[in-house]
Amino acid sequence: MNPFYNNPNFAPYTDVQVGDILIAAPFPPDAYFYATVIAITECTENEVFGLVINKECSLQIENIFGQIKAEASRILYGGRLKPNHVQFIYRSAENYLGGSLLFCNTYHVKHSKNFNKLLYSNNINIQDIRAYLGHCCWQKEQLEEEFKNKYWIKARLSEKILFNNSDYQCRQLAVKRLGNDYISWLLLPDYPELN
Repeated sequence: MNPFYNNPNFAPYTDVQVGDILIAAPFPPDAYFYATVIAITECTENEVFGLVINKECSLQIENIFGQIKAEASRILYGGRLKPNHVQFIYRSAENYLGGSLLFCNTYHVKHSKNFNKLLYSNNINIQDIRAYLGHCCWQKEQLEEEFKNKYWIKARLSEKILFNNSDYQCRQLAVKRLGNDYISWLLLPDYPELN
């Protein structure tokens, strides 16, 4: 069990759905997930897939796709699995790339082959696109066990959480969405190993 967390209102595991976010409880057993917020992008019968949405990397979109017409959007570390594979989340009134719907007018695209077409279509602002290197995946039983051990808490994704320009603000907005019982999570250091 996570020693930091003893709030009796901690939500138990229920079926995680596309469009949910998982917010890491303080001091998870795997330090990689410290202070992470993960958007759930796909659920199959046996597995749950997601993207870490608050760990920015130093690359810009043009580093991957060459020169583009607008200011570069953020690229984030989506997870440790397939770190050379790029996935996208974008918001638009229309689903230009046949992505899967995460929530209202926001889509997830697993494959990047049509991304340049999207950028040059003049239909989408670059600020409405997030690119992710890698992803996360759990067996459903594994994720259920992690919920029992209070490593995660679930909430719903929102545009405000997803399309901001700060890793810290992303987590701050996600935690605030949980209510006042969780505000103390925001007082933790960014790098606890340095304390």
